[in-house]
Amino acid sequence: MQGKYRAAITPETRSPVAVAKKNAALKAVQRDASNLASIAYGTASVDDAQLMSLGLQPRPVRRPRAPVMEPPVVDVISVVGRIVKLRVRPQGSLGASKAPVTLGAQFFSFVGPNAPSDPLQYRFEGLATRRTTEILFPDDVASGATAWISAGWISRRGVRGMACPPIQVTVTGGPVRATTTTLKRAA
Repeated sequence: MQGKYRAAITPETRSPVAVAKKNAALKAVQRDASNLASIAYGTASVDDAQLMSLGLQPRPVRRPRAPVMEPPVVDVISVVGRIVKLRVRPQGSLGASKAPVTLGAQFFSFVGPNAPSDPLQYRFEGLATRRTTEILFPDDVASGATAWISAGWISRRGVRGMACPPIQVTVTGGPVRATTTTLKRAA
């Protein structure tokens, strides 16, 4: 390598061929150094002090990111029949689709005049990994019924964050029930 370098920088021997040979030799040395560095990083008995004495960086320390414990904000976009379209976003943000380091938001619902204080009374509606989601209420929910919807973030490792305060939604459509009526003819 040194001989090719000297030939490439000495004015009497400098030529395009000598420079190309020097560049090829330099790339080969870099490739070999990278392979040796990989071996050193891959050997468990080599500690960070030894890596630094070889001119290498110490191994990176991976620190887990704390899950988001702040509850999301849920906005109702529309209610059409029994389908409620919702938007979820982090607090203090108008445009972000989800909080950082989260997989998405879990949605829960309850149908009744008042929001329950017991979280076990809520029904799990699903996981939303995008900004908007829809909840379809079943046929047994009457038209004009009051529903309560809440959501909470879930991290990529499955850690659940706090749920937001429930929001009230009026389900505008319910099942159409057939009634039997008899018509009397005028005599």
